[in-house]
Amino acid sequence: MCSTFTKRYFAQYARVNQDTLLTKAKCWQEARNQLRAGLSVVIDNTNPSREARQAYIDIAREFKVPVRCMVFKTDDKLAQHLNAFRERTQGVKKIPKIGYAMFKKQYQEPVLSEGFKEIKVIPFTLKFDSPQEAELFKQFS
Repeated sequence: MCSTFTKRYFAQYARVNQDTLLTKAKCWQEARNQLRAGLSVVIDNTNPSREARQAYIDIAREFKVPVRCMVFKTDDKLAQHLNAFRERTQGVKKIPKIGYAMFKKQYQEPVLSEGFKEIKVIPFTLKFDSPQEAELFKQFS
């Protein structure tokens, strides 16, 4: 599983995602493998804390590649609504409300001094892949 954003804007990148690899150790190894193969890599995880991000930054330093961070700004109610929508329309397991609370508790705003070349803040914009998907969203809302 990878995020819609990653599919849409980083399709040419090797994707590393804990939802599919299951453990951080496997994600770190996969990132190394892809970088070793000369590919650009996108880490498609939330990584809310500096500690969670540091391992990936260290791996990038090993391979002398720059690290860019993307921070998505999404209203909590909309995020939870989209979560429920994905569950009903895509069969994806819903993230429980406690997951949102845990993320907020762990969240540390990224800063360049962590080792990022750039931090890009992306305001959430709802985009649909088809008119049918937009219609389904209207019906669900």
